[in-house]
Amino acid sequence: MNGRWPDPFIIQIFPFQFTKNIANQNINKLMEPKIALLEKEIIQRKSYLDILEAQKTVKQEQESKQRKEFQERTLEKKIADDNQLIQILTNIKDHPFIDQKSRIEMLGLKGSASTVNNLFKELVERGFVTAHKIGLGKGKGVRIIYEMTEKGMEFARIKPFTIPGRSGFVHKFWQHKIKKYYEKKGFEAEIEKRVGLKNVDVGVTIGDDLVALEVELSPDHLIQNIEKDLVSGCSLIIVCCPNQKRMSNYRKRVAEHDEPLLDSIEFKILPEFHEG
Repeated sequence: MNGRWPDPFIIQIFPFQFTKNIANQNINKLMEPKIALLEKEIIQRKSYLDILEAQKTVKQEQESKQRKEFQERTLEKKIADDNQLIQILTNIKDHPFIDQKSRIEMLGLKGSASTVNNLFKELVERGFVTAHKIGLGKGKGVRIIYEMTEKGMEFARIKPFTIPGRSGFVHKFWQHKIKKYYEKKGFEAEIEKRVGLKNVDVGVTIGDDLVALEVELSPDHLIQNIEKDLVSGCSLIIVCCPNQKRMSNYRKRVAEHDEPLLDSIEFKILPEFHEG
């Protein structure tokens, strides 16, 4: 009647006649179906704290699901990236002396230049390879060659191996290039060929003559190697120098030590032996 009848009025409820011997169980039995019917229509009220807790639970479940999906995607990407790294490392084992560009073409690595370069950068950062810059002479630029480390072999599950040759990786690089250079010309060439009491970096048989090629990246053993090669019976010694400046320096050193030695020596720069 609110709003429709502003004045007070009497409500009269007629008394319900019932016997006084009605027990609680009789009332409960009568009211149970009525209460059950009412309860179907009742919407339970929740406290604001309960609502916030429910919302928090839903949010936590969503965040947990997102984290799990992110972790799965990250793991999948890591596995894919690791497989590519292993592919590159295996290729380095099989072809240790090709440059990065040639290696990318050989493997058919897909993706942008920065993406592919990042794979090689990651190999270096994780200590799986060591990068060496090798100059090929004026106008030919510098090539990056990768040497696999023991850590890289372990990561790729590659059985430990050593590359034939002497001294460091760059020295071995040029030994193999020189050997390949002469073999393409039809000559027999051998890395670390034993001649008398010493090994020469590359020994090449040309007719009845044995030519010793010594890769001299520094002058530390220049004179010693030349004299030992001559004593061992080499017909000619070719001193392989990093560049023209170093070649002039080596020639001067030999002349100052024993000028007649120059009659049995030729000087070449290493880039002459690099093809492609």
